[in-house]
Amino acid sequence: MFIENHWTDYLPIVLPTEERVAAMLKGTSHPPDEIVGRMRPTSFREFWEYTVEKVAVNAVMAGARPEYFPVILALAASGSTAKSSSTTSMTNMAVVNGPIRHEIGMNCGIGALGPYNHANVTIGRAYALLSQNLQGGSVPGETYMGTLGNGLAYSACFAENEEKSPWEPLHVEKGLPAGESAVSVFFGLRYVHEGYGPRETWQEKMRRCLSSGANFPPLLVMDPIVARLFVERGMTYADVTVFDPETADDRATFEAPTTPAAGIEHVFVNGRPVWTDGKPTGEHPGRALRRQQLQAEGQGWRAP
Repeated sequence: MFIENHWTDYLPIVLPTEERVAAMLKGTSHPPDEIVGRMRPTSFREFWEYTVEKVAVNAVMAGARPEYFPVILALAASGSTAKSSSTTSMTNMAVVNGPIRHEIGMNCGIGALGPYNHANVTIGRAYALLSQNLQGGSVPGETYMGTLGNGLAYSACFAENEEKSPWEPLHVEKGLPAGESAVSVFFGLRYVHEGYGPRETWQEKMRRCLSSGANFPPLLVMDPIVARLFVERGMTYADVTVFDPETADDRATFEAPTTPAAGIEHVFVNGRPVWTDGKPTGEHPGRALRRQQLQAEGQGWRAP
């Protein structure tokens, strides 16, 4: 019945009995009939509305545990589908930050993106299943038009290795306290590129890699060792960026993917200009400073 109605990803599922759904609902304080969000496979279709209980049904089917449910519920509340009907076969990837990573046993180390951790895999699978079942379907030729499909649509979820990253955690960069937990959703994943770290030709390889995704910001996932090597080569965050919001505009195209944005006048890193009067200066200063380092060096950061 589940296969005939296109309710599964054609892998074995856990039957969502009333008892199992009730056990999953114990993983949240939200009532079963609370509206979580709305979702649709593409912009020209109507939104479908769904409740906490409907999300729990899909979480059970995916094999998730009740302690994972807060993360799954947050993904459902995003309203962003992991089963987009784009002809380019795009899907979503979820990145988890904060204390909940360790509380539910997520993998943020070796094999984090692979099928080697129960929480990572079942959270990602639950996100994919609820996307197809709660948005009105994901049936090839009807509600799914991805010409080739995308293997990442089965499950794409991992936790950031905050402890070993040379940069601030993603959720802190976006303005949340380090002690809070968060889930971020990245849309696209149309192209997947692999590399061998920042060798002598890394800049040219990076340009070629980014040129294939000019319409969407790239998602760069790095091993902590590779991340530190990039930092040593000057890849860090800007201290100050000066731009005119009235004229700032992305001018990159498929034909010229490295064309700089208009309206960006000055960028300073570690107090030194790396971009002046709309042109690069050739400077590569600075080093990444983590929250703990700033506290130790007395530069004004305080615990939340």
